[in-house]
Amino acid sequence: MDRGQLGATRIVRFERSGPKVLLIQENLDYRTVSNDADERRAVHDSFAESALWGFTVAAEEKDHALVDATDFFLRDARGIPAALHRTKQGSYHVDASRCAIYLPQTKNFPLNTEVEATLTFAGEEPGRLVLDVTPSPESSTVREHHSFVQLPPPGYKTRAYDPRASFSALATWITPRP
Repeated sequence: MDRGQLGATRIVRFERSGPKVLLIQENLDYRTVSNDADERRAVHDSFAESALWGFTVAAEEKDHALVDATDFFLRDARGIPAALHRTKQGSYHVDASRCAIYLPQTKNFPLNTEVEATLTFAGEEPGRLVLDVTPSPESSTVREHHSFVQLPPPGYKTRAYDPRASFSALATWITPRP
């Protein structure tokens, strides 16, 4: 539950299917560089994708659909109860009555949407780490941030690596506690 950890990143698309809009994660582990449409379709159809969420259409206008994504954002996307249980820090679950969208960090821009959620995990038998950092260990509240960022257009060229950018993987900075 350390602050600032980056969760899973995914390339997704929204796909309309009748009264629902599905959030689909493509399986990018299997691809072809062929320009042959049949070969591309065969590779795509041979390996499963993952429907991460299904949104019910609340309203629509022409080719636009409006969905209520509140439940999507107020779920635990990071797997915090499982991590706490695995590290013997207690048994926790999301308490929906104490969760809400955190509006100061929820914004929409032309190419990205940022949503932050305040999530409260209720639990029992907190471990030493939870006891040390939480004022009421039976109720631990954190925020999870979600970013939807539009990918660049086809033909986008990445910038060449330059050591002056001072970028380094977080894994090289963080060492586990003994």
